[in-house]
Amino acid sequence: MAKKPNADEKFALDAAKDSLLDASLQGFPNLKFGEILVDDKSSSGALNEMQTDLAARQIEHCLEAWEYLSQSIFAMLSCQDDIAIHMAYYAELRSANSLLASTGIANKEKKSYFVDSTKKRKARSVRTHHFIRDIWQDWCKRPDSVEAFTSLKVLPSVTLSDVYNALNLRNAPSKSLLNWGYELLNFENDHLSRNRSSYQVHRVYNGVGDSDSKGHGDLVRLIWSHLVSTGSDGQLYFETLYAQYLLSNVCKDFSAGAADPEGEFTRQLEVVLERLSRNTGVPIESLRSHFSFDKDDTRFRLFDIAASKNTGVHNVVARAFILVRFATNKLNLNLSKSKCRQALAWIERWLEESGVLHDDVSREDVAGSSEDFLDAADDIAGLSLRRVWLEGPESASRVGQLKAGLCWGFEF
Repeated sequence: MAKKPNADEKFALDAAKDSLLDASLQGFPNLKFGEILVDDKSSSGALNEMQTDLAARQIEHCLEAWEYLSQSIFAMLSCQDDIAIHMAYYAELRSANSLLASTGIANKEKKSYFVDSTKKRKARSVRTHHFIRDIWQDWCKRPDSVEAFTSLKVLPSVTLSDVYNALNLRNAPSKSLLNWGYELLNFENDHLSRNRSSYQVHRVYNGVGDSDSKGHGDLVRLIWSHLVSTGSDGQLYFETLYAQYLLSNVCKDFSAGAADPEGEFTRQLEVVLERLSRNTGVPIESLRSHFSFDKDDTRFRLFDIAASKNTGVHNVVARAFILVRFATNKLNLNLSKSKCRQALAWIERWLEESGVLHDDVSREDVAGSSEDFLDAADDIAGLSLRRVWLEGPESASRVGQLKAGLCWGFEF
């Protein structure tokens, strides 16, 4: 017999199932120009004020997720794995809060609230970490939740949703979202890292450790290979590589055990591409060119690392990066739909304050040099970890600025 949910769990369940679709979208036009983006109306019951509050929450949570992720990379390159895990968990948490805000849910101090389908405010004092845990599984099934993921463009006329449909994997996105929020569902796993990084004496009992065996530089290079721009506003190589990864895995499964595995793989890939062409109207020749890939591309490892339920630093950081990407895409969709120039101006101001932009370096300058970050990641991956800050401090500082990806992750 299933356990009856307590009051907090019921509030989370109600929020996941009944919060207003795209509730924050209507709030973007009401944001302000200038230093202050919105007045604090977080306790209001007026629909337009709640929507504006949710829009602002969606923005700041997303930006702060990138800040935490950047700090996680810096910690990892400094051999501080527990700090890196702790910062990556908070990047996940901020990403989730940004995504929740986009769907009408504010996870906040004192009383969290959501706008229900009748456009009324429902509020309750809940523990914020527990609220995420209680809501995540059901929230991942929502159509606007899945859209944050599947609307990513692989080609101008092909989204991840199209790829999933061509592969007959229509229910897979919700399961993937659930898995990539592993720490959100099991946040107690972060306590050990947080306690060790805060006050415990761990190394004196267990040794300093051997940083050179950890391969942190390789993971940073792997992340940057997904983060660099494709040349189109708002599109990263992440979505291209993920689409190729999905096709590769399905075709491998079909060709396993075949007399001619390579030939069967090619045949199955052609079947999928023909279906994708019929569904989207994109010429098959164009799809063949775009999906001409090495089925064992080493960059696909990022998705296997993230899918593992291991709670090592690489796994947690990889999951954090993926959730931050989804939160950014959902925000980019709302910015594009609302044509909210004041929000984009405020984001540039945030980038200036956080040290990504300054007087003689514009957003366009940073966006145009995204490949330089990957070059810096290559430099770092070629060094032993304990020599990163001795021999490559400039490259290390550069690759730690993952938040620079905001310069080309939005359609400014």
